[in-house]
Amino acid sequence: MSRGLLDIAAWPVELLDHALATLHVPALARIMLWGVLAGAAGMWLYRRYSPQQLLVELRQQLAEVQRALTTHDGEFSDLWILIKRQLLLALRQLRASVVPALMAGLPALLLLPWLSNEYDLVTPTQNMPVKICISPSVAVTAIHWDPESAAMAVDQCWHVVWPAEPHVVHLREGERELLQIPTQAISPVIHKFQFFNLLIGNPAGYLDPASKIDSISLDLPTAELIPYGPTWSRGWMPAFFLAVLLVSLWLRRRWRLQ
Repeated sequence: MSRGLLDIAAWPVELLDHALATLHVPALARIMLWGVLAGAAGMWLYRRYSPQQLLVELRQQLAEVQRALTTHDGEFSDLWILIKRQLLLALRQLRASVVPALMAGLPALLLLPWLSNEYDLVTPTQNMPVKICISPSVAVTAIHWDPESAAMAVDQCWHVVWPAEPHVVHLREGERELLQIPTQAISPVIHKFQFFNLLIGNPAGYLDPASKIDSISLDLPTAELIPYGPTWSRGWMPAFFLAVLLVSLWLRRRWRLQ
C-alpha cells in the first residue's frame, strides 16, 4: 500500500480502528468515534491558540459600535466614523481567529484520506461485474487481458467478472503488468505518481511512468453504513462530519469560546 504524509499521520488511528473491528464494534460507531475525537482535538487547539481575552474585548467593542449605529441621529461624517470603526474591529476579530480556526480543522484533515481509503468503497463480491476503463482510450490496442475470456469490451471499456480466489485476472501492456484482479487494495483509480501523492497516497499503487496508459478507473461498489435514506447520506462522510459538528458546538458552548 502506497502512503503519503497524511496517510502516515493517521496510522495510530488505523491500528486502533482495526483493533475495535476485531471486537465487533460497528463501522458506523467507529467512524462517529473518530468524528468525536477530531472535533474535540480541533476545539482544544482553537482554545489553546486563540486569543480569547482579545476576542472577548473585540466582541464587546463591536457590540458598542453597533448600538451606536442603531441609535445614531446626527451628521453623516459621524456615521461614517462609526462604520469605519465597525469594519476595522471586524477585521481585527477575523485576523485574531483565522489561524486558530484553520488549526482546529487539522485533526479532521489528517483523518480524511485514511477514512476515504478505508470506508469509501467495498471489495466486489465473487462473480460481480466491474466496469474498467483506461485513459487515454486510444491506448486500448496496446493492452490485453489474461485470460482474454475474463473481460468483455463495452464502449472503450470492459466488464470484468470479479474472480474468486485463487483465480487471478491480469491486465497487461506487452510484458508490463498494469492491474491484477483481485487487487491488493481497493481504489477507484490507478494512475501514475503525481506530486500530490506525496501527501495522499494511492492505496492501490501506481502505474509505470513509461507506460502509455495514464490511468485505469474501476467502477467499484460504494460502502453503505446506513441501509436507508438518500444515497448521499449512507456513507461515512455524513456520520463523521455530524459527529465533528456536534462535539465542536458542544465544546464551544461549554468552554464559552469566541
